Amino acid sequence: MPTLTLAGITFSGDSSPATGFHFNGLDDWFSLSNSKSEVHERPQADGAFGIDDEHRESLVLSFKGWYLAQTRLEMIQAKRQLLGAFGARGKKVAALTDVDGTTTRVVSIRSAPIPDNRGSLAFSFTVDMVATDPLAYGDVGLVVADVPVAGGGLIFPLGSGASYIDFLPGGSTGRISVTNTGTAPVYPTFDVSGGLADGFVVTDVTANRSIRFDRQVPLGSVVTVVQRTGRASIDGPTNDVSGFLTSRQFWAIGPGETHDIQFQPLGAVVGTPRLTVRQTPAWY
Repeated sequence: MPTLTLAGITFSGDSSPATGFHFNGLDDWFSLSNSKSEVHERPQADGAFGIDDEHRESLVLSFKGWYLAQTRLEMIQAKRQLLGAFGARGKKVAALTDVDGTTTRVVSIRSAPIPDNRGSLAFSFTVDMVATDPLAYGDVGLVVADVPVAGGGLIFPLGSGASYIDFLPGGSTGRISVTNTGTAPVYPTFDVSGGLADGFVVTDVTANRSIRFDRQVPLGSVVTVVQRTGRASIDGPTNDVSGFLTSRQFWAIGPGETHDIQFQPLGAVVGTPRLTVRQTPAWY
């Protein structure tokens, strides 16, 4: 049974006459919005000029909902809850959960008229909304890398008293693989924890692009680099440290691609610094 959560209210896709909020429709949730790249016809030849890039319009969405109450007071309270949540300022988050998982959109609710229902314990409504970003987003994926640490190999010199071959503790390459399972490119965000005396380098080995941060990351601190905006912050988004990004070769992971990411500390290392790569797959 699908469920829709919008502005903090959960609507059930169950069509049985149960009390609570229900919905049906929302057929355009998995639709592709219209292209807004203009087509220019060739004036004296067949066809049109080529389009260098495609840009998509916002996506218009709507669904029908209803609420079934047990008392008049419950119905009035449900109306006030609905109108209060939909009318509140700020962006609204819509999340649809079905047998294939959960996808999320940020929407603007344009209208939600409620017909008069005097004498009834139920009311219906139609919600019209616009997703200004036409992409639907999945769950955030996390991949973690430790700093590179040497390890393994034989005891040297050979025959130095051990009667067996000792390969020593395993090391860490500092390299991870990140896969984009969506149909749209993603720009991963990454967090780097301290302590790093002189900063760090994160390299997309597959794309041959690097981001370098030249500043100490103390123990207990975390530097966040948001590639989509090209900004870096430490211990919260208000503490901007973008000026310490000395290499800004930001990179995207294409649909269905897997990229190898290398984490390299700069200077001395204290504790167990880690790189956490966050990426949210998105679908047109």
